[in-house]
Amino acid sequence: MLGSTMRMSNGAGVLQATYAYDEFGQEILDGINMLKNALIEMPFTLNRYGYCYNNGMLMNDLNGMWPNPDKWVKDKTKKAAKAVGKFYAKYRDAVNIVGGVAIIAAGAALAPAFGATAAAVAISGTTAAVIGGLSNMTTGGRFSDGFLGGAVNGTICGLFCGWWISICIWYYRWKYI
Repeated sequence: MLGSTMRMSNGAGVLQATYAYDEFGQEILDGINMLKNALIEMPFTLNRYGYCYNNGMLMNDLNGMWPNPDKWVKDKTKKAAKAVGKFYAKYRDAVNIVGGVAIIAAGAALAPAFGATAAAVAISGTTAAVIGGLSNMTTGGRFSDGFLGGAVNGTICGLFCGWWISICIWYYRWKYI
């Protein structure tokens, strides 16, 4: 245990006072049966990490102030965003290709809701993705960046072209049949 204990006695060796200090020099023992802010008779009050949301391994309290949940969430969010950014920088090509394929698959799954066929949306998204990747390479960019952009554009066009065709068919049937 870090910290120190000091006992004071009189000339006859009779104990007069006992003091205990934590590793930061704060006094923690007050009298015989009482730790500051805790009772020995009530052990649940002895938790020295209660100020860290009972998680002294993952959190720390360097200044002893009350916790600030907003700051904690902000710090953790920044840390997570930095980790995602590092991951993306390291695996950028794979993330873009997998993301493009996922967008095309999601568009194909949503196609019936827009009045389009899944095959038409998949073909539109895949064609635009490959063309976008190749055209991006010709201008000095990465294939994966163009692939992702083309997948988004092609899938959206496939969905809305199917939607527009279904409206035109509905209008034709309403007007002429």
